[in-house]
Amino acid sequence: MRACSSFDGGSESRSNWRSPDRSEADHMQPHALNGSNTADALLAQIFKDHGPLLARDALARLMGFSNTKAFDQARRRGALGVKTFKIEGRKGVYALTSDYIAWLERRGQHG
Repeated sequence: MRACSSFDGGSESRSNWRSPDRSEADHMQPHALNGSNTADALLAQIFKDHGPLLARDALARLMGFSNTKAFDQARRRGALGVKTFKIEGRKGVYALTSDYIAWLERRGQHG
């Protein structure tokens, strides 16, 4: 039997990971971010749940897209507001959790 680390992509490591459900994601999206304490608490919660990188599905959900198809379309148009990137040897696109938090802060300031 092969030992499985959390970084080798084995099925064992994936079975222990879970993304937040809709109610958990909703509490992470404040109506407005006022002050650095809220932003710091939010950053800490999202880092705890996702780590320093957000994968496409999680990012789409946290940004409020109804589905990943809508997210992909906004990304192709350059309308996300969060820089995304690919990682060599891995599928999908990613964003830095800190970039997502900065996007939330900008949204809170404008509206």
